[in-house]
Amino acid sequence: MINRRIRLVVSAALRTELWEVAGRPKFRKYFEISELAHLWRKLYAIKAIERIVVGSALTDLCADPKDDFLLNLCLDARPDALVTGDRLVREAVVRPEFQPLLIWSLAELRAYITVPVPGTEQ
Repeated sequence: MINRRIRLVVSAALRTELWEVAGRPKFRKYFEISELAHLWRKLYAIKAIERIVVGSALTDLCADPKDDFLLNLCLDARPDALVTGDRLVREAVVRPEFQPLLIWSLAELRAYITVPVPGTEQ
Protein backbone atom coordinates (compact mmCIF):
# COMPACT_ATOMS: atom_id res chain seq x y z
CA MET A 1 0.00 0.00 0.00
CA ILE A 2 2.83 2.36 -0.70
CA ASN A 3 0.64 4.68 -2.75
CA ARG A 4 -2.04 4.56 -0.02
CA ARG A 5 -4.68 3.54 -2.53
CA ILE A 6 -7.32 1.40 -0.89
CA ARG A 7 -8.78 -1.56 -2.73
CA LEU A 8 -11.81 -3.14 -1.11
CA VAL A 9 -11.94 -6.88 -1.67
CA VAL A 10 -15.40 -8.41 -1.45
CA SER A 11 -16.73 -11.93 -1.88
CA ALA A 12 -20.38 -12.93 -2.20
CA ALA A 13 -20.30 -14.27 1.37
CA LEU A 14 -18.85 -11.02 2.72
CA ARG A 15 -21.43 -8.95 0.90
CA THR A 16 -24.22 -11.10 2.36
CA GLU A 17 -22.73 -10.80 5.84
CA LEU A 18 -22.36 -7.03 5.50
CA TRP A 19 -26.00 -6.52 4.58
CA GLU A 20 -27.26 -8.89 7.30
CA VAL A 21 -25.18 -7.20 10.00
CA ALA A 22 -25.92 -3.68 8.75
CA GLY A 23 -29.62 -4.41 8.99
CA ARG A 24 -29.48 -5.13 12.71
CA PRO A 25 -31.20 -2.58 14.94
CA LYS A 26 -28.09 -1.89 17.03
CA PHE A 27 -26.39 -0.35 13.98
CA ARG A 28 -29.21 2.13 13.32
CA LYS A 29 -27.54 4.63 15.66
CA TYR A 30 -24.51 4.70 13.32
CA PHE A 31 -26.10 4.67 9.85
CA GLU A 32 -29.23 3.88 7.91
CA ILE A 33 -29.22 0.98 5.46
CA SER A 34 -30.01 3.46 2.66
CA GLU A 35 -26.77 5.33 3.44
CA LEU A 36 -24.81 2.11 3.19
CA ALA A 37 -26.50 1.26 -0.11
CA HIS A 38 -25.59 4.71 -1.47
CA LEU A 39 -21.95 4.33 -0.37
CA TRP A 40 -21.81 0.83 -1.88
CA ARG A 41 -23.05 2.09 -5.26
CA LYS A 42 -20.49 4.92 -5.24
CA LEU A 43 -17.63 2.54 -4.41
CA TYR A 44 -18.62 0.28 -7.29
CA ALA A 45 -18.92 3.27 -9.62
CA ILE A 46 -15.35 4.39 -8.94
CA LYS A 47 -14.11 0.79 -9.13
CA ALA A 48 -12.86 0.83 -5.53
CA ILE A 49 -14.39 -2.59 -4.90
CA GLU A 50 -12.92 -5.72 -6.42
CA ARG A 51 -15.11 -8.79 -6.46
CA ILE A 52 -13.28 -11.97 -5.60
CA VAL A 53 -14.50 -15.48 -6.26
CA VAL A 54 -13.23 -17.42 -3.29
CA GLY A 55 -11.82 -20.79 -4.22
CA SER A 56 -10.62 -21.74 -0.77
CA ALA A 57 -13.11 -23.58 1.39
CA LEU A 58 -10.95 -24.36 4.38
CA THR A 59 -12.65 -24.94 7.69
CA ASP A 60 -11.54 -24.60 11.29
CA LEU A 61 -9.63 -21.43 10.48
CA CYS A 62 -11.42 -19.49 13.19
CA ALA A 63 -12.84 -20.40 16.58
CA ASP A 64 -16.17 -19.18 15.16
CA PRO A 65 -16.82 -21.31 12.05
CA LYS A 66 -19.20 -18.65 10.70
CA ASP A 67 -16.13 -16.45 10.11
CA ASP A 68 -14.18 -18.99 8.04
CA PHE A 69 -15.54 -17.33 4.87
CA LEU A 70 -13.70 -14.13 5.76
CA LEU A 71 -10.43 -15.92 6.41
CA ASN A 72 -10.76 -17.84 3.12
CA LEU A 73 -11.21 -14.47 1.39
CA CYS A 74 -7.95 -13.29 2.99
CA LEU A 75 -6.15 -16.40 1.80
CA ASP A 76 -7.37 -15.99 -1.79
CA ALA A 77 -7.22 -12.20 -2.21
CA ARG A 78 -4.07 -11.59 -0.14
CA PRO A 79 -5.09 -8.12 1.03
CA ASP A 80 -2.61 -5.88 2.82
CA ALA A 81 -5.00 -5.33 5.71
CA LEU A 82 -8.17 -6.66 7.27
CA VAL A 83 -10.50 -4.28 9.08
CA THR A 84 -12.37 -6.06 11.85
CA GLY A 85 -13.40 -5.63 15.42
CA ASP A 86 -14.08 -9.34 15.82
CA ARG A 87 -11.72 -10.70 18.47
CA LEU A 88 -11.85 -14.28 17.17
CA VAL A 89 -10.99 -13.21 13.62
CA ARG A 90 -8.15 -11.02 14.93
CA GLU A 91 -6.76 -13.99 16.86
CA ALA A 92 -7.02 -16.33 13.85
CA VAL A 93 -5.09 -14.16 11.41
CA VAL A 94 -1.87 -14.24 13.43
CA ARG A 95 -1.28 -17.70 11.95
CA PRO A 96 1.64 -17.87 9.48
CA GLU A 97 -0.53 -18.55 6.43
CA PHE A 98 -2.11 -15.09 6.80
CA GLN A 99 1.10 -13.11 7.16
CA PRO A 100 2.03 -10.33 6.47
CA LEU A 101 -1.63 -9.28 6.94
CA LEU A 102 -2.20 -6.12 8.96
CA ILE A 103 -5.16 -6.15 11.33
CA TRP A 104 -6.89 -2.81 11.71
CA SER A 105 -9.79 -1.58 13.77
CA LEU A 106 -12.18 0.85 12.14
CA ALA A 107 -10.45 3.67 14.07
CA GLU A 108 -7.08 2.60 12.64
CA LEU A 109 -8.51 2.61 9.12
CA ARG A 110 -9.92 6.10 9.66
CA ALA A 111 -6.51 7.28 10.88
CA TYR A 112 -4.83 5.73 7.84
CA ILE A 113 -7.24 7.46 5.49
CA THR A 114 -6.92 10.89 7.12
CA VAL A 115 -3.12 11.05 7.49
CA PRO A 116 -1.58 12.86 4.50
CA VAL A 117 0.87 10.97 2.32
CA PRO A 118 4.35 12.55 2.61
CA GLY A 119 5.00 14.93 -0.25
CA THR A 120 1.31 15.49 -1.02
CA GLU A 121 0.50 18.12 1.62
CA GLN A 122 -0.75 21.43 0.30
